Amino acid sequence: MADGTEVSGTTERWTRFLRTRFAMTASVVLLFAMVLILGVDVARPLLLVIGTAVIVAVSIASLLIPWHRLPRFSQATMPVLDIVGVAMLAAALSGTIDSVVMLVVFPAVWLGVAFGTGGAVVGIVGAFAASAATVLAAPSDETAARWTSALIVSVVVAVIVWAATLTVTAARAANAASEAAVVDAERASAALRSFFEHVDAGLLYLDERGEAVLFNNAIVAYGELARHAEGDNAGSRVYAADQVTPLSADDQPLARMARGESFADLLYWIGPRGGQRALVANGRPIERADGRAAGAILVVQDVTELLQSNRAREDALATLAHELRTPLTSIVGYSELLLADDLTDAASARVEVISRNAEHLLSLSASFLDDLHGEVPLTRERIPLARVVDDALAVMETVPGFVDRELLLDVAPDLWVLADPRGIAEVLINLLGNAVKFSRAGGRISITSGEDDASVWLDVTNTGSHIDREDLERIFDRFYRGGNAQRGAVAGTGLGLAVSRPIVAAHGGTLTAEDVDDGATFRLCLPRY
Repeated sequence: MADGTEVSGTTERWTRFLRTRFAMTASVVLLFAMVLILGVDVARPLLLVIGTAVIVAVSIASLLIPWHRLPRFSQATMPVLDIVGVAMLAAALSGTIDSVVMLVVFPAVWLGVAFGTGGAVVGIVGAFAASAATVLAAPSDETAARWTSALIVSVVVAVIVWAATLTVTAARAANAASEAAVVDAERASAALRSFFEHVDAGLLYLDERGEAVLFNNAIVAYGELARHAEGDNAGSRVYAADQVTPLSADDQPLARMARGESFADLLYWIGPRGGQRALVANGRPIERADGRAAGAILVVQDVTELLQSNRAREDALATLAHELRTPLTSIVGYSELLLADDLTDAASARVEVISRNAEHLLSLSASFLDDLHGEVPLTRERIPLARVVDDALAVMETVPGFVDRELLLDVAPDLWVLADPRGIAEVLINLLGNAVKFSRAGGRISITSGEDDASVWLDVTNTGSHIDREDLERIFDRFYRGGNAQRGAVAGTGLGLAVSRPIVAAHGGTLTAEDVDDGATFRLCLPRY
């Protein structure tokens, strides 16, 4: 290991010598040889020998001394000694070879490049000192001309040194920024790849040419299950939401991405019969800041267990609804028989309450089953909204807690609609039941009406808990329970609003929710008759 380190250090010193000292050393040795061979008249031969010896000694030292183990500033001794050596050569050959002073540019540039602004200043000062040595060693009758020449040499060297320093400094800064950018990009890429592999979804990123740049194991597994051939955007085992109809090649996610389409919540099934998986895909193109295409990203989520759970829950409730029909029908029938008997007024009133609530439960179970089958049968008649409200309130009077709320009723008597009385009454009962659940004793429930040229509406408002903004639409989904219901541990199945909206839609109307300052408002809007 030590031998390898030593070899590496020697190689580094030779590399440094060739890069920084070879030109300087070769120039001085060649100068000394020419002076000897050509017999140049040297005014101060001792200075010539000493100057040459200093530069050669520095060169030898650069090869022998392990500078990489010494403090970096110690390396500045080499160019400084070079400047001293050049000054001696300039003084020795003054009046004979004045241009020798230009050799100072080598150590001066080295100082600027290696040590920045401070090194450049030292190099420029050294260049002027070497030029001054030429002047001081020259005959006095030529002093003015020589000082001018020395100043010109100093300026030229200063320009060269400063330009080299700025160029190298800028290059180093650019290189550092580039290296930092590469490091940041590699770090971001590693984080992105880690996210792609660990996220619970299939992810695929395509570049602008449609080639896969990033993908994870999940998306590969989905592709194999769907039998995607390599280079093909369509799989042979991809089916529509009904699990039976093959999804056409043009409608499959990868083909739509290739066309630059954006899509959300695309439900489809993949795999062989008996082992299919339900997937929800979301895809969208990606654009650069200038609007040019940068590719597309696809996110695929496996929702098989969720769908199976919902189906199991629907099947269980459908079975329950079917089973409830027989006893509820019996209750309604026997209530009618009791009412046909000679009962007291008080007993008749109680039996009527039993009958109305049994009919409401029977209607609710029937509506739930109709909603499961996508059908909402209606028996329309021209009725005033006020009568529907009265029917709903008659049922609500027996609901625990309803009488503990303050009721504000403001429904115009001249608002008529063409609707199914039982269906609209059922919707109102569901809305009023929610108003009781999500308000406190002593709270207020109000029923108000309004109209315009095309429609009439009823608003059911309760004080108390608010509806979270993200829940405003989802509370109409079957089995969905909003954040306020979960926080308040409010009892319920999440079916009332899910059953109510299809009834209203079958009438050509709308049912919407709104969060207000002191509670929540539901608006039942129907076409004007």
